Amino acid sequence: MGVASSLPQVGTSSDEIVLAADAALFQAKEQGRNCICCANEEMAQLLALNVEAGLERCDHDAQLYQELLDVFLQTHANFESQLQSAQQLGDRDLSFYLVNILRGGSTNIGAKTLERLIIGVEQQLKTHNLDHVDLEDDVKRVISELNRVRYAIQAFKRSTLQTQDPSPLLP
Repeated sequence: MGVASSLPQVGTSSDEIVLAADAALFQAKEQGRNCICCANEEMAQLLALNVEAGLERCDHDAQLYQELLDVFLQTHANFESQLQSAQQLGDRDLSFYLVNILRGGSTNIGAKTLERLIIGVEQQLKTHNLDHVDLEDDVKRVISELNRVRYAIQAFKRSTLQTQDPSPLLP
């Protein structure tokens, strides 16, 4: 069982609490049956990453999901500089391609907020010039959320490493 609680705060939605409980539930499942895990501070960072949605896209194959997270980190390690270069060159098509690839990866790993923000940037790229003020603000939000997702992936990897028994007990 996964448990999460929160004091009401501006900007906190019930969905975020549910996601934290989901992260705790995932950790409880990793530890075996008849287990209760409470969401902790590190799990709060996982709100940027809906692990259950990502696992569902991988048919609940945890190893495949871990590999997908690694590929996401590698593929988008230089996203900010690549997008900045495309914008400086005035290349709207390349900018759209970069954010579209990021959106696909975000969908696959369960980064729903990032995916939603990217859709806004894609719409801006379709309708405005690269130097449009709203586009610049939207890109900043995407990069901020991408950094949250990166941190959430690292936190998730740490939490799954802690739940694995590195050496089985000898008889």
